[in-house]
Amino acid sequence: MQHIPIFHTISNTVNYIISSYKEILRTTALFITLNFIVVLLVPSMVEKFYDMENQSISSIGALTLLKLILNIILLVVTIRTIVNLHRIFIDQSNKITVTDIFGFGKRDLKYLFKAFLLNGLIWLFVGSSFYLFILFLKWGAFEFPQLTRYEEYIPYVIVFILISIFLPIVSRFVLVLPSIAVDMELSFTKSWNLTRGNSIRLSILLMLIPFTVFVVFTLLPIINSFVYGTIVILLWFITLIFEIGILSLSYSYLANKQEKFP
Repeated sequence: MQHIPIFHTISNTVNYIISSYKEILRTTALFITLNFIVVLLVPSMVEKFYDMENQSISSIGALTLLKLILNIILLVVTIRTIVNLHRIFIDQSNKITVTDIFGFGKRDLKYLFKAFLLNGLIWLFVGSSFYLFILFLKWGAFEFPQLTRYEEYIPYVIVFILISIFLPIVSRFVLVLPSIAVDMELSFTKSWNLTRGNSIRLSILLMLIPFTVFVVFTLLPIINSFVYGTIVILLWFITLIFEIGILSLSYSYLANKQEKFP
């Protein structure tokens, strides 16, 4: 059984990002641009120049269709970008071509499908458990009279606890994703076997940065400005790159150890 070295993996991820920053920026340029357009620019322009109350149904429908198309394009580009980032981290000698950036093929569809399954699995666990908890509250099984002042934070705490419980289970399957990116696809069973003894370590590595960023933004007041939105997008962009690096290097470590010690 091989254990992922947490601090070594984090430091290696940082070093990889620094040493490959040009390739990472070139690979993610389209992704960042589309995020600014879809998440910030389009909504701000609609709010400023488009009076929804005085528009015809056809105009509203056209705007809705435009948003849908843009979001589909963003999803395609996001998956393609994530796959390319996995390839950069797993093999730094791998140069991403223009075709790699703009193309979308079987590999990306596999990645999208498996990522959808894994996200659906954890949110099925969390959602159903959260729903049951709310039912218990509604039935009066739990009462928190002393927490009335902080009751708005209770759902966040509950969701975090539930994710902490179920993530170690789901994390056993996550190596399927980077394996698809480098055309060495693992089955869910193989990923489960490969991550034996590393579920907690993987959970810590995958949750540490996103949870910290989430807590920071939860505690900060929401500012409705373009600059604030830009900062949010950039911070989540850095978080995404870091998490992809963590997952990719974890896969490389365990896959290489498995080859040496079958």
